[in-house]
Amino acid sequence: MPEPHARKEKTSDAARDLSGVTVGRFTIRRRLGAGGMGEVYLAEDQRLKRQVALKRLSAGLRDDAQYRARLLREAEFASRLSSENIAAVYDVFESEGESFLVMEYVEGQSLRQHIVEQASRHLGQAPGGAFPTPSLLEIAMQCAAALAAAHEKGVVHRDIKPENIMLTPKNQVKILDFGVARPVLHGTDTMTSDDPQQRSETSGGTIAYMAPEVLLDKETDTRSDIFSLGLVFYETLTGKHPFLASTALTTSNRILNEEPPPASRANPEVSPELDRILAKMLEKDPSKRYARADDLLSELRTLARANTTRAAPASPRRRHGSVTAILAAAGAVGITLLLLTLVPSLRQRAGRWIGNAPPAAGKYVAVLPFVAVGDDPSSKALCDGLVDTLAAKLSQLTERGNLQVVPNREVRSRGVFSVAQARRELGVNLALTGSWHQSGDTVRVNYALVDAQTSRQLRAGTITSPASDPFAVEDRVVHEVLEALELELKPVEKQTFSVHGTQVPRAYDFYLQGRGYLQEYNKPENIDSAIGAFQQALALDSSYALAYTGQGEAYWLKYENTRERKWVDAAQTSCARGLQLNTHLAAGHICLGTLYNGTGKPDAGVSEFEWALGVEPTSDDAYRGLALSFQKLNRPDEAERTYRRAIALRPHYWAGYSWLGAFYFQRARYQEAAEMFRQVVAIAPDNYIGYSSLGGVLILEGQYTEAVSTLEREVTLRPSPHAYSNLGTAYYYQRKFADAAANYERALVFDQRDYRVWGNLGEALSRVPEKKGRRDEALHKGVELAAEKLQVNPLDASTLGDVARYHAVLGERNTALATLKRALSLAPQDPDLQLSAAVVYNLLGETGAAIASLRNALEAGFSMTAVRDEPFFDNLRANPQYEQVIEKH
Repeated sequence: MPEPHARKEKTSDAARDLSGVTVGRFTIRRRLGAGGMGEVYLAEDQRLKRQVALKRLSAGLRDDAQYRARLLREAEFASRLSSENIAAVYDVFESEGESFLVMEYVEGQSLRQHIVEQASRHLGQAPGGAFPTPSLLEIAMQCAAALAAAHEKGVVHRDIKPENIMLTPKNQVKILDFGVARPVLHGTDTMTSDDPQQRSETSGGTIAYMAPEVLLDKETDTRSDIFSLGLVFYETLTGKHPFLASTALTTSNRILNEEPPPASRANPEVSPELDRILAKMLEKDPSKRYARADDLLSELRTLARANTTRAAPASPRRRHGSVTAILAAAGAVGITLLLLTLVPSLRQRAGRWIGNAPPAAGKYVAVLPFVAVGDDPSSKALCDGLVDTLAAKLSQLTERGNLQVVPNREVRSRGVFSVAQARRELGVNLALTGSWHQSGDTVRVNYALVDAQTSRQLRAGTITSPASDPFAVEDRVVHEVLEALELELKPVEKQTFSVHGTQVPRAYDFYLQGRGYLQEYNKPENIDSAIGAFQQALALDSSYALAYTGQGEAYWLKYENTRERKWVDAAQTSCARGLQLNTHLAAGHICLGTLYNGTGKPDAGVSEFEWALGVEPTSDDAYRGLALSFQKLNRPDEAERTYRRAIALRPHYWAGYSWLGAFYFQRARYQEAAEMFRQVVAIAPDNYIGYSSLGGVLILEGQYTEAVSTLEREVTLRPSPHAYSNLGTAYYYQRKFADAAANYERALVFDQRDYRVWGNLGEALSRVPEKKGRRDEALHKGVELAAEKLQVNPLDASTLGDVARYHAVLGERNTALATLKRALSLAPQDPDLQLSAAVVYNLLGETGAAIASLRNALEAGFSMTAVRDEPFFDNLRANPQYEQVIEKH
């Protein structure tokens, strides 16, 4: 690099490269790029010893006094913004007649570059170079948070586009050019270029990303930014701008007059809820968009939480009390395991197939949700019910050994909609896709069997049948799918498959609708719709046993949502009535067993689940429920044997391994759990679940370096608050407090209501002296949110112990001790709480009490690894009493 030299004379050459020149106190290193407003250079601030981005305004703008005044005013507003997702504006100055803007230097690549890179990386896995939905959601939330912070201060961006959104190497969003993107109106300016992304000289911004009201020169506000951001999200998800044309005029016309097709048409991984959010952002009328970026952010967070909690891994945050709670939930029947399903180590990889038919062996199938054409909710529910029934019937054939079928509940809970997702997340080699179109009295079902490895369609067909005969529709679909899979039914199987539980076609319609509504039971209104559909089925056929058991399942889900006792009684009555009508109905025994497990009667649950397995030996719900009953009865050997029975029955199905892994995890058999999770990673290298589960176990085992690399891989595959929080924990125990804090901050992007993450952030920042302000803010927020939780349950000793820690870190001695005293009075033997007490006492200088509490925690079973590696005990390492406690345990 040439030696820097002071600029001695003004050049008239606007294109002159300033690399190597010193401007004011800034030494310019190299040019980073150029755009409509001028050039951007990497420079070094000689006074503050930091790198900055220096924007040199173009000749046309630097000579305009009115624009320079506006620039100063808007730069002043932008400099007031405080958000980790906004590239800061430090200063604006003039030197030798030229204007310069001093901004934060962001290392990384633009979203535009990232889109191109992702398209190349995922070539052939998603249509049109589409971006993975989980990655987009993380970026989307950070972008929305940046807009919310800016809009709150009255700053509108006006030029949101992929080029102005930077991603750091750690996947943090930084939006550039806040508040400085719009030049002053020039009455003589006209558009002379046909470049569709040309900057508008009247409104500022880039035409292809402008809102309709901006193009029409109407009054604009923060909602214009939301429209532009919607276009960015759409393009990122689909790989295609919905309005871009060959000229600026045509692009503008499309923005004003055309409606973009749903993003899900180009990218099947886009969920209906995300489609809805995008459509609202892209409304032509600003009054129909999100009124505030905060509202958009709230909806994105809700969607992200739904996506991650569908199958949130049971890996630890730093507060070990939360691990117990997570693992206790992991065995619940009727919801997805929080320690997610694993792909078994015995599964053989399927080779590429030759010809038009699948092989005779090794069929590993996911039946994906069929697309219901039209907006009729009852038609969609019928479609979903058909898919659920089809998957259930195929599952009954898995005893043969050459067929494994992913339960429909698992497909739905994971939000798997595309073949590429099914391959990555479920490990299948075959996927069945389809659509349902009802018009008048005719139903048309299209289906296709697809090779998940190559995305090649192997078999396809269309079935047309009278809508008034649902039996015929289902039977024909099942028959053709079996043919496509080259499966032939035995006589007894043919008889079983032909049974629908009722002879009344309309009753069966309502039953299918009820089953369909229950596929999305996370929506409370769907549970109510399911109850109504089952009631209508029973009104038409009062002896319909399956409808009673479906109704019982819906009532139980209603109880889980409301905690109203009347729904437990209703569920029990319905399940029992179903079994009265048909004693050999596996679904009825599973229904009752689930109720018994959930109401403290696991011994009765054992009987019901064993009955169910005698009738239907391939039932995943029955195996899971039976093992849970044994666990509740403290019969761990029998629980383990039950899990192994499930594995022996279907050695190529991951769920059995998952349940056993969760069991090992809960019983602190971490080595066995880690071994299984490593097998998952080896067999399914694109499945984030294996990395998540393994990372959690590695933290508990104190293998933090491997945990970091494992969890970073998870974040790459599917970013989530759990992943970032666990990554923060791994860094925390390594004493990398700044990295820990950065990851806790990213977890908060997804969910700002988790008090423990705020507390973890504050505790990490307590070791970063220059971040005292943010430390205090985080700890106070943790205390505030914990207080809300304590209003619901004031006897929650674990939460009180956390609050005591936060007050101790803040130096609030009296409050910390009073809170701790209250917590200990509620749960004096709790090992988590004793550990919190040790931290509190140590922070407040009461060493003797700290060591005594530490001894109590270890004697009660607290993890020695966590005690050994807790930074808050660093000052005790040389204390003889501390050493004695550690040696003893």
